Amino acid sequence: QDSTEVIITPKVKIVSSPTVPGTAGVPFKIKLNRGQSYSFEAEDWATTNICLGGTHITSNKKIAVTVSDDSIE
Repeated sequence: QDSTEVIITPKVKIVSSPTVPGTAGVPFKIKLNRGQSYSFEAEDWATTNICLGGTHITSNKKIAVTVSDDSIE
């Protein structure tokens, strides 16, 4: 839906957009419109196997959250 406000509190430091600090434990807000999506990943996932488990996500309208993990070989 248009004007969906999503608040994300990452469990670990994330890589996102230049306008989002991505600091662990610090919530940030994004605004999405119908058909838009937002993606981010753990900053040190490749070297430390740190994952986003425990990240807290809330929104003012219904959203879907998809998780992808390549740790299974």
